[in-house]
Amino acid sequence: QLSRIHDGIIICGTSGTGKTACIKNLAEALTDVSKQEHAVSSKPHTVYKVERINVLAVSKLEQMFGYMTDEGEWKDGVFTAIWRKANREQTVHRTTTWMVLDGPLQDCWTQNLKSVINDSRSVVLPTFERLYMDKFTKIILETGSIDDATPFLVSNMGVVYMESSVLGWKPLGKAWLAGRPTSQFHTLQRAMDKTMEPVCKFLKDSVRCVNLSETMLFQSCLSLLQALLQEHTDLG
Repeated sequence: QLSRIHDGIIICGTSGTGKTACIKNLAEALTDVSKQEHAVSSKPHTVYKVERINVLAVSKLEQMFGYMTDEGEWKDGVFTAIWRKANREQTVHRTTTWMVLDGPLQDCWTQNLKSVINDSRSVVLPTFERLYMDKFTKIILETGSIDDATPFLVSNMGVVYMESSVLGWKPLGKAWLAGRPTSQFHTLQRAMDKTMEPVCKFLKDSVRCVNLSETMLFQSCLSLLQALLQEHTDLG
């Protein structure tokens, strides 16, 4: 619903709240729905594709948005290259692209998105080329906090906040246990059901530690448990 109103969406939440998984699963679900809707017709279905950019991995703005070489030749950056690709794929393959920029909302690069998320849906390159965003291309900013976001960004983009307490450790534990041998399953399940809630409550109320979500702490616990079980396979 937000994508029908806004050209960009901010998905905010601490690590381990399922932001990345939600984006991936939603794209796959919409693709499957489109396949079913067009199964009885000759029209091609729409594929929803996620293109992910880690903004912290791009050290310079020029690498993100492009630059002019000393010879006067334009070189696309990561963002503009994916943008062009998304426009081509929609024309040829009926592909809807979600461009996910994953990282802190630093003003140094979010300023470049102003003209993209307003009514013009375009950006003017230094070569005076106007690069338009197709209506089937959306920008998603995946971040841990909107504290550093500009008022313009927040007011012109839809915001989805994912609370860390919603997911919890139980779905992760259930998925992990499903991959364990039958001889270990019930023993590990009883141990988790008996200990995890008191341990999480103790860490939350009585221990000063790094601000991590319950899911991140539980994933660390699973990693340690996995290492121990590799040496002791006779559990149960």
